[in-house]
Amino acid sequence: MRHEKKYPEIFEYLGWCSWEQYRVNVSSDLMVDAMQKIEKSPIPIRWVLLDNGHEHQYKTADGMNSSRMLSFKANPETFPNGFAPMMNAKSDKIKWTGIWHTMNAHWQGLHPEHEIRELDPYLVKIHKNEGFEVMMPQGDTTSSKMFYDALIGSAKNQGFDFVKIDNQNRQMAFYNGMSNPVKIVSQHAQSMEASMEKISNGLMNCFCVDLLNLMNTKYSAVGRVSVDYL
Repeated sequence: MRHEKKYPEIFEYLGWCSWEQYRVNVSSDLMVDAMQKIEKSPIPIRWVLLDNGHEHQYKTADGMNSSRMLSFKANPETFPNGFAPMMNAKSDKIKWTGIWHTMNAHWQGLHPEHEIRELDPYLVKIHKNEGFEVMMPQGDTTSSKMFYDALIGSAKNQGFDFVKIDNQNRQMAFYNGMSNPVKIVSQHAQSMEASMEKISNGLMNCFCVDLLNLMNTKYSAVGRVSVDYL
């Protein structure tokens, strides 16, 4: 029940999101610069969210329509030292940091030539009508759990305190033609919630206000429901 849920302490405070300033053109230097400016500012911002643009991804001219994740690491071109400079910029004032991912890890899932080979037994290759292939978690409980433990665990291991998960209500379209897409996506939502509860200090749901996702928010208590830029 809602009254039984824990509201993360992080979100009791004002935060800053990179998307509002830089959209996808974010970099390690820009993030550190922003955090240093926030530190000097009288504005009581306590957390910083690294949004879309940090990913190690396979990019094409189509942008989000065909972008697929290569690993859970930072983009080596714009974050050459990974996320360590951001973590070093945390302070008593900027106490928490978060990172953005999507329900599929990235807009179009994992690239077939991804580097997270330990997940291979738990993935299924899906042929998109647009003419390319993506890797997504299989629909069974074990595969779903392994995928989200790896995704959320990577954020934790990199030093982030919470995760924003976007694109939730578009996931079912990837499983069209399989035996029960609703059951698969429900399982993924439950696995993500369980991983967050076990591993992370907070989940910010995003693009999530369809009933399939809302009715599976067993633990999380936060959603982004502001105007979208599309």
